[in-house]
Amino acid sequence: MTRAPVVRSLALAVLVLLGGCAQTEVRVGSKDFTENRIVAEMLIALIEDQGIRTVRIPAFSEPGAAFASLRAGTLDVYPDYVATLLARLGEPPDLGRDEARTIVETALFEVGLSAFAPLGFDDGYVAVTTRDVARSEGLGGIEDLADTSKPLRIGVSQGFARRPDNGLDEAIDSLGLQDAVIEIAPTAGRAGLYDDLVDGSLDLVVGFRTDPQILDYKLVLLGPSELEAPNYDAIPLVRSALLEEQPEIGDALSALAGQIDTAAMRQLVARVDLDGAPPRTVARDALSGLGLIPAAPRPTAPPLGIAMTPSEVGEIPAVRTMRAARLALPGRDIDPVAAEAPVDAVLAGDARIALVPAAALFDPDIEPPEIRPGLVSLAAPARSFVHMLAPAGPAPPTQGSRIATGPVGSPSHTLARIAAPWLPPETELVPLPQADAAAGARALADGQADRALILASLG
Repeated sequence: MTRAPVVRSLALAVLVLLGGCAQTEVRVGSKDFTENRIVAEMLIALIEDQGIRTVRIPAFSEPGAAFASLRAGTLDVYPDYVATLLARLGEPPDLGRDEARTIVETALFEVGLSAFAPLGFDDGYVAVTTRDVARSEGLGGIEDLADTSKPLRIGVSQGFARRPDNGLDEAIDSLGLQDAVIEIAPTAGRAGLYDDLVDGSLDLVVGFRTDPQILDYKLVLLGPSELEAPNYDAIPLVRSALLEEQPEIGDALSALAGQIDTAAMRQLVARVDLDGAPPRTVARDALSGLGLIPAAPRPTAPPLGIAMTPSEVGEIPAVRTMRAARLALPGRDIDPVAAEAPVDAVLAGDARIALVPAAALFDPDIEPPEIRPGLVSLAAPARSFVHMLAPAGPAPPTQGSRIATGPVGSPSHTLARIAAPWLPPETELVPLPQADAAAGARALADGQADRALILASLG
């Protein structure tokens, strides 16, 4: 055998190997917060559905780093926001949506970048606080922040603190917060600011409109907010050269335009931040639900419901209980179940856990009262207090023969039945449809009862 055929064979083998490595890998990145990571995973799934390989670039924590990487050609795709890009371009943030998009698209095109149509949700900055702080400081809107009785403790993310425009410095000046104590959290740990808020170590948090904690924790949104720019529409950015090489990428990403509104994105972020699901799983589930990629069958655990009275939903004890359950069971859906009789909801199988005062565990029909069969006391996340409402007047609360309570089986009704042997014989319990203070006050005003027994947290 001569050497020439061998050399040619080796050359052909090398060409075959090189041809196998020629497929383009699209580098997709994100900013280092949950919402942006979910969107990046959506872009990855849409690109991969075209048979194109992708590479996940670690999330960028420094403001502007993702954009700089895209311009430098070391990143191919990532999601950004119109108002953020306007600030980076030195443009005013209060432009109309059409004008803002035109300016952004033109400026990006000139540097070899393409901006796609908005995805459908607006992720502006908002100022939020707890109901307790809003009540104690008289906060009805953002204009009230300068008139509080004490310097406010405010939590912000590093991304907001370093914004070149419409950021922390401007907010301090425009809202009169020069005496505020500012806590700056890394962007990746921004969700922890909400924990500090409900634990009482912060009075105010600057968050995103899509943060699920705002609804889940029943926080008070202070608006209209000067912290918001009017156009935080999310848009995918792509290197134009990549689209010329592989136009199918553009077709795939265009399918996501207008598909995700703010409420939908908030639910997706909740699955990650509150339930502990991976962003990749959440993104693919959302796309398959929209019919944009095939669904991947996957077993899911049923939601774990925590029953509580409607008046307790969103109060600090309930928030802490929900948070503890989510930390203990990452990836599991943990949902509040509003029930006037939470223990009955557990015994009926409508919830697994009940957040109730200790009195609700007992069966008042047994003498002396015993814990109802099938119930176990787990923990004491907070204290409940007995409140007695009475009409204005000199009579002490112990007088009055008709005592309004919550519905039969509610904590207040159970407590009243347990206490019945020590009440005057003529005392009549008047169960109401709801167990909150408003229902008790209405019963007094309508003459249905002489007193109203409320069992709840302070406040």
